[in-house]
Amino acid sequence: MEPDRRAANFARSHYRLDVKASTLEDAGYDPATFDAVVMLHVIEHLDDPAGTLETIAHVLRPRGFLVVETPVYDTLMYGVLGRRERSLSCDGHIVFYTGRTLAALLERCGFEIVAQRRVGRTVSLGRLLWNIGVMSKSKTVQQVIERLSAAWDLMHRGRLYLNTRDMVRIFARKAP
Repeated sequence: MEPDRRAANFARSHYRLDVKASTLEDAGYDPATFDAVVMLHVIEHLDDPAGTLETIAHVLRPRGFLVVETPVYDTLMYGVLGRRERSLSCDGHIVFYTGRTLAALLERCGFEIVAQRRVGRTVSLGRLLWNIGVMSKSKTVQQVIERLSAAWDLMHRGRLYLNTRDMVRIFARKAP
């Protein structure tokens, strides 16, 4: 599922994936269609996350799994950076969670929490610098970083694994 038609077309044409250009709510799947649903960096963008979770519970088979990953704000990074924290600067983030509030929402929507982990990510040197530019809130710093990154192709160089414990991945099972 990908609600952005251009992104769905790109996934189909470049990666030969069977991607439906739709929201889950509009896709018309029968009840108990799927064994698992994965939502990586999606739930924070939803106008009605509880409604989407209820739809997921509807299309999951009994005891089916849901994996949700999203930035969280009960972190040292948020405590230190406050409003400079990078995920707050993303225009598409509508709902902000802590590990506890996301787990509570999942439970309220009919899921049992199986595991919860603070996870990291692998980033290029360019992406790391881009994040620093976002957190700086300085147009000058951002422009310098963009020029350096383009000149030295930093978006494709220097893969680093970082875990600042500012993202949570929850594994949940549809309650019987």
